[in-house]
Amino acid sequence: MPNWTAPWRNASRRAPPWSSSTAVLCCVLLGAAVGALSTRPVPLRRGWSVAAAVLGSLLGSLLALVTTGSPARQAVTSLVTGERTGTVQPPVLPLLGAVALAAALALLGCRTAARRG
Repeated sequence: MPNWTAPWRNASRRAPPWSSSTAVLCCVLLGAAVGALSTRPVPLRRGWSVAAAVLGSLLGSLLALVTTGSPARQAVTSLVTGERTGTVQPPVLPLLGAVALAAALALLGCRTAARRG
């Protein structure tokens, strides 16, 4: 019979704190990647920059968490699955994917800014 008064006593193993930190870092890097596409060097005018920042942030953040291949979704899913099953798998591969994506989009923003002067 389960102990309903103290459910934390039934937990077998908790996720280490650094695994949640890697998931947070993964989400932050994807947010930076979305921001790199919606800042001033990519859209030419200020009005379009503000509109792109607002719409890009909302749609980009939603797509980063809903899309199947998204590193943020994989990181959050691995933490939730690890918490439910008791086996912890740190989201290292999604973090590497987020680093690569953020670096590529930052490079794209830098090259666009260099061309437009």
